Amino acid sequence: MKGDEEFEALKEQRDLRNARQPNENSACLVAVWPSESLEESPSSLGLQAIGEEAVVGTLDLYAIRAMPGEVLIGDCSNPAYLANVCVAKAAQRQGVGRELIHNAVDLANQWKTEALFVHILWVNDKARMFYESLSFRVDKEESSNTAHYRGHCLEGIEGRGRTLMLRRDLP
Repeated sequence: MKGDEEFEALKEQRDLRNARQPNENSACLVAVWPSESLEESPSSLGLQAIGEEAVVGTLDLYAIRAMPGEVLIGDCSNPAYLANVCVAKAAQRQGVGRELIHNAVDLANQWKTEALFVHILWVNDKARMFYESLSFRVDKEESSNTAHYRGHCLEGIEGRGRTLMLRRDLP
């Protein structure tokens, strides 16, 4: 639902040319396509070009106890969280998001984390189905009251800003 907005914000906030280098507890994974494989130029599709490639998706991975600003926290001693998962409109439904998640799982396993968590909006059925197809399950659900007191609402409707936390256990 908010992928386009997040993708634009990421382009403004980061120099994606340097986003490929993980440290021991965080990484930005970047999906790129060869520019010549696109029907139009990367800039006309709203994509950022890196040399001969166009950025078509990103995600952030954090191995931290809790995500700042989130109420729902994973119940394990060594969690990892996905954040800012987004795929450009021109690349959606092409396996980009799935590949990013698979790479994030591999990296989280290298970091020896126990579980991978992601927060999504309660009303985002597409995201929920996507993550469930990748072995995530609902772990926790924010109440309408909690969302209300945090001031979260979507489209002016109380309770529509509620979040779900999904979990995927790692080997």
